[in-house]
Amino acid sequence: MLRVNYKEMKWEEGMTVKNLLQEMKQDKTYSLFLGGKVTVIVNNTVIPPNDYSKTYLQNGDEIRVYPYIGGG
Repeated sequence: MLRVNYKEMKWEEGMTVKNLLQEMKQDKTYSLFLGGKVTVIVNNTVIPPNDYSKTYLQNGDEIRVYPYIGGG
């Protein structure tokens, strides 16, 4: 199991951050804020967007996903 934004989600062997975000986009709960750029934090480490497909998730990981908020 993964904990994503304090909610349990299914974990699968070989799952990457990119795979997780794709699954989250299918869930109506997350689809609204996953339309744009997001910040992903895995176990208190910020994952750069270029590393989403190279960052493998482990069973029990704590993940937080936040939408970018523009300001000015």
